[in-house]
Amino acid sequence: MAWTEVTPIIPNTTMQMYTSISGNNTNYKITPISGYALHDKGRDRAIYDQNGNLVSITLGFTTVGTTCGINYDFVENPRELYTVLVDELPENAVIYGGGTTPKPEIM
Repeated sequence: MAWTEVTPIIPNTTMQMYTSISGNNTNYKITPISGYALHDKGRDRAIYDQNGNLVSITLGFTTVGTTCGINYDFVENPRELYTVLVDELPENAVIYGGGTTPKPEIM
């Protein structure tokens, strides 16, 4: 069981692949390089009005990285993994430093 550096698929990141004790490649660890934040749709925050209508989405980013399965489809990219310079993040973006997912907010 070990992490091995691989060629990054997502620009402005480093990537490692995890190989289990049985020799199977199971996960990627994706970490943005210094000065960048990694967007992950799972960190976005949906904001609803009192009637349950979606008002807006606050984009969620991380500077510490995330993981995904070895079979993640980087072409379709359903989690919308991409990097942005921290200085160029949208004004209402949120940067998370850990693995918690934001809860929906009601206005």
